[in-house]
Amino acid sequence: MNIYLVLIAALLGVSCSKGEDPLPATGIQAGSLYYSAADELMRFDFKTKQETLVFSGGSSYTISAAQEKFAWYKNDFAEQTTRVQVHDLEAPSGYESIIISATLESTPEFAPGEELLGALAESLDEPDLRKDLVLFNYHGAIIGRVPHVKDFSFSPNGKDLLISAEALNPGNEVEGYALALIKNYRSDDQQSITIREFPDYSQLPADISISPDASHVAYTHLDHLYTLELIEEAAPRQITASKFMEVDACWSPDGKYLGFIANVSGTTDCGEIRIVLSQPAEPVPVPDEAWENAPADPLQPVDNNGKVIHSCGSERIYWVP
Repeated sequence: MNIYLVLIAALLGVSCSKGEDPLPATGIQAGSLYYSAADELMRFDFKTKQETLVFSGGSSYTISAAQEKFAWYKNDFAEQTTRVQVHDLEAPSGYESIIISATLESTPEFAPGEELLGALAESLDEPDLRKDLVLFNYHGAIIGRVPHVKDFSFSPNGKDLLISAEALNPGNEVEGYALALIKNYRSDDQQSITIREFPDYSQLPADISISPDASHVAYTHLDHLYTLELIEEAAPRQITASKFMEVDACWSPDGKYLGFIANVSGTTDCGEIRIVLSQPAEPVPVPDEAWENAPADPLQPVDNNGKVIHSCGSERIYWVP
């Protein structure tokens, strides 16, 4: 679909099988989760069942792919700028500030392997209705801008960029809505692949997350989790079903599970952290919250007191080895 080359041209103006193992009776045993809880960055260790405060004072934190840094941001609406603070994950008191000339609407994501960040920003032409994707370096220079992007994700190797966006023709007119993979997005031999088209902007995937082996994407669509193979015209697989909403999917390091936030309380940015298989034979019913913060299913992570853990204000959650 050539219209996606129009999208990325703006950016480069500057150079399954149904078979699954049964659920473990005692939940996940290895790895950690990073997530936001109001103004706090939290870490949960599956083995020790310990929930630890990493940092407080920011909001909606993001973590670098190498788990070396984390970031948060604050807008200055009077100056139409944003200050991004990048901290060392092991020594959070140390940080550097990046000032960019844009009003951000999401916490910047780290591009793997490069000193480059991407974030959703207030749209230049439709600030009340749409968002643009801006890419900028650690000096605050914006090196690319893609209009009308609902969400995005860098591939694990940092070479490709997945966008959920309106497709615009050279006259800046909307031609469609799709999830598109821009392979080698920072090179001259980029290739645009339309993974799947959608009927309108509201149905475009949100909270998109690429699997560790870069073969699939998980996302929220019409309130529930789906996955797609990253090939042209891929067929979606519905992962969850519920009476509420599932958001902020993340992949386990081995790709077998998806962690996510279940908005069982009815709020849009807070909820219990839940886990499901990434390739279930049928959509997994997500149960309502249990009594007194007890786990609602066998895979749900709990602390040393047997209580479930919550995320509030997260834009992403991260599952690391």
